[in-house]
Amino acid sequence: PGKAPMNIAICLEKEMKAMEQLFAGDESLKNILGSGKTVTSVHLVSANDYDFLFTTSVKGFSDTKLLEYVQTLKGIKVNVRAYKRQKVVDVSLADGSQVTFAKQRGILSFSFTSFLAENSVAAISSGKNIESEKSFRKAHNKVPDNTGLNLFINFKKAGDRKNVVEG
Repeated sequence: PGKAPMNIAICLEKEMKAMEQLFAGDESLKNILGSGKTVTSVHLVSANDYDFLFTTSVKGFSDTKLLEYVQTLKGIKVNVRAYKRQKVVDVSLADGSQVTFAKQRGILSFSFTSFLAENSVAAISSGKNIESEKSFRKAHNKVPDNTGLNLFINFKKAGDRKNVVEG
């Protein structure tokens, strides 16, 4: 059980394609994924499995617009609920998978694992997120702005091996 490390790119590509297909009918939603500003983070979701959390800045974009759009799609089931007093939208796709969206303080979070989107809501609410970590800020400040992909590995248990991979 679980995804083999070599399959991480395949899994990411599958989830990104699903999101591209979901957003294909709305230009502003499609541009969110293609903006180059979407941050994808990988998280352990069980002892032998992981999934991705996608976050992006969407200032001026209404979560009501997202909800109205997905409700028009055929073969899609939508459930709106509250998590920590924040609107969360669960979207069941035609292939049986589910993606969860939450927008808070101008940040859209979405994941195929609902508790990752919920944890994002909690982190945004509390102010405790990756940008508040000293190690992330130190690595982030070393990366040029013109890169197409930035990969940060936050693995505190690495001990002396932490210098194996650098910004």
